[in-house]
Amino acid sequence: MFSVRNQEIIFDPEATDTLTDAVIVSLFSMKQAPPESTQDEQGGYWADLTDGNSMGSCLWLFSREVPGEETLFRIRQEALSALEWLKRDGIVRDLSVRVFTEESQLILDISLDSSSMRMKVP
Repeated sequence: MFSVRNQEIIFDPEATDTLTDAVIVSLFSMKQAPPESTQDEQGGYWADLTDGNSMGSCLWLFSREVPGEETLFRIRQEALSALEWLKRDGIVRDLSVRVFTEESQLILDISLDSSSMRMKVP
């Protein structure tokens, strides 16, 4: 469904890498903002209403923030939290996330066992 080419997330109906799909859906589905959020919009993924489990991440909450060291740390924590289910469910053993900026673009560098992917945050 998705692939990552030149750090860009691409919709690719020919793609068969389900781990990439799981990472992209986990990171970029809009998880509902916590109650203390100051955002006007609260986000939320429609399927969260059906089973009580929360899916996605709150990365979308950082779209208006300047990516200083504190913000990059919080983005990394949010990405790790969104991907933690991959470890918990035994899909991967090792998970790491590095967050940095490159030419004013926020980049996530994700390592899952022996594979890795680097993607721009839209």
